[in-house]
Amino acid sequence: MGEETRKSEVNEDPKTNEMPDVNEKMEKQKVAGEKKRPVSLEEDFQDMIRGGLTYIDKTLLIRKLIVDPSPHYFLARPRRFGKTLLLSTIENIFKRGQDTLFDGLDIAKDVNGLMTHDWETSHVLRINMSACGTSAKRLNRNIAEYLCEIANMNGIAMNETQCAMAISKLVMRLFSSYSSIPLVMDGKPVGEATEPKVVILIDEYDYPLINNIDNPKKRNIVKNTLHEFYSALKSTTSMSRFTLVTGISRFSEFSPHSGMNNLVDISYDSEYSCICGFTEHEIKQYYGNDIDSILDYWKDTGTAGIHRNVNDVYATMMKWYDGYSWDGLKTLLNPVSVINFIKNKYFRKYWYNTGGTNFLSKLNFNDTQIFEIFDRNMSFNDEIPIEEIDTVSPKAALLQTGYLTIGKIDAGNGEDSTEVYHLTIPNYEVRMSYTAEYIIPKIYPDLPKNSRKKLYDLHKGFAALFFDRKAAEAAEALSEIFSLFPYSWHVKLEAFCKSHMFTALSSLENRIFSEWETAGGIIDLVVENDNGDVMVIEVKHPKTDGERKPCNGGSPEMNAGYGDSTGRQVEKNERIRKLLDSGITEAFRQIDSKGYAKEFLAGNRNVWSAAVAVVERIHVRIEFRQLKARDPGAG
Repeated sequence: MGEETRKSEVNEDPKTNEMPDVNEKMEKQKVAGEKKRPVSLEEDFQDMIRGGLTYIDKTLLIRKLIVDPSPHYFLARPRRFGKTLLLSTIENIFKRGQDTLFDGLDIAKDVNGLMTHDWETSHVLRINMSACGTSAKRLNRNIAEYLCEIANMNGIAMNETQCAMAISKLVMRLFSSYSSIPLVMDGKPVGEATEPKVVILIDEYDYPLINNIDNPKKRNIVKNTLHEFYSALKSTTSMSRFTLVTGISRFSEFSPHSGMNNLVDISYDSEYSCICGFTEHEIKQYYGNDIDSILDYWKDTGTAGIHRNVNDVYATMMKWYDGYSWDGLKTLLNPVSVINFIKNKYFRKYWYNTGGTNFLSKLNFNDTQIFEIFDRNMSFNDEIPIEEIDTVSPKAALLQTGYLTIGKIDAGNGEDSTEVYHLTIPNYEVRMSYTAEYIIPKIYPDLPKNSRKKLYDLHKGFAALFFDRKAAEAAEALSEIFSLFPYSWHVKLEAFCKSHMFTALSSLENRIFSEWETAGGIIDLVVENDNGDVMVIEVKHPKTDGERKPCNGGSPEMNAGYGDSTGRQVEKNERIRKLLDSGITEAFRQIDSKGYAKEFLAGNRNVWSAAVAVVERIHVRIEFRQLKARDPGAG
């Protein structure tokens, strides 16, 4: 997005909640001035430590992984969440042994009853699939060549051209280099076995598959190539000391779950839910001085806005970047967003703007499915499924890519009960990014990019006016939004209007839901803000029997025999006024008669009803009413 848009997002903050004083004897790693800050999570662990960069210590969790009796794992996390740094840290632990790099880190201490790591070194094979190509031919060749290079560096002669053969042979040869006990594989002696065994680390395992997800023919060829590779890798499990495979997605027919079905999936394991990402406590511990400095900078430059103290800064940071959870209990902030916020001193959409997967854009969701992200009832029963790649559901794709997360888990009680995983949007950054960068382009693929930018800005302007209950200004803004599009796009004007309102209102920090079911009926739109205030919205498109399709690009009324005379125009305007009046009246009548506000008023919340009437595409009227328990709308 352009610089103008980014400036408009500076300190565009939700209201804050009270938080404990973060200065209460909070341990801080070092004074901020003594350490640099990492500007990328892709940096190597060794480079971070030796370069004096701040490393948030995850080695206690890593040690738990390493000492497990079955240390072969699979971990799925959204892009830009620290998976590569995690693998780099593990690689250095196994390759370097007891090195000064780990001085002061938890893995070198006796913590929580865990003894110091044994530091026994191993050969480490680390493969990043995103660097190996996306066609089956290039993928096969590049993996094989990379493994042969590793072999040659270790004095092992290899010239395999097939990746499956290369991985099995290299692991076997590396393992044999430690020989002391005869090892037999497939009935043949292959060397001698003793500890340490070989460590296998694979990053972005699903990258070649995702990049071919919209091309079934190429995807199947890539799938077969990778399945052979992972099957060969599985055959070396007895020679592997530790395995970790990471990626974004969890697919059933292709993945480590099939070719390497010996892996333990820790993606939703509560014990390891914080192994990637930053907790609020970690940010305060490691970046506390940086946050203090940001507040001082804002005060010096007059840009502090609502941020009176450091607790206000943390509260806003939580609204923007917190909320990711893989166990429904502990929440995490996106690392790339936090680091870039500290670096730039402004709240922006860093997670999306730093580049990302094209997974969602390649999935052919229909107009209804793309709004599923805002469904308050979205959930999985029993467990989060490992989807089939040909039929991946919108909610699974949104969860895997980080646009949805686990809000809570209802644990079943009893033998026949079912666990329910409730999904929710993590934070404001995700909501805003999804709306601006996915919904608008998906609904209007033919809209030029510069018009999308204008549309997004208009949406935000309309939303601000609407939430401030400035009826006339909001109606004018909505009319301007509609005027961007040709009349042929307005076949179902009421649905069109609701889609635009839904998209616009979701661009701000409030929670918005479409088609909210109640005992009395279905509400068009419901908006909740962080204070618990609720707005119940009903949209109407009143029209008469004489209204017909336009010809020559005109609106229905303009083609209904009015002509251009002043008298005809006055008659037309009066007719439109009456239609708008009837739409507003009918919207309020429906909200009242069907008790749409009953469940909200029962909780002693502030509730407003909003009626929106649209005639043609440019005539809009909006009215607001505050509801109380005694009103008809309360049921």
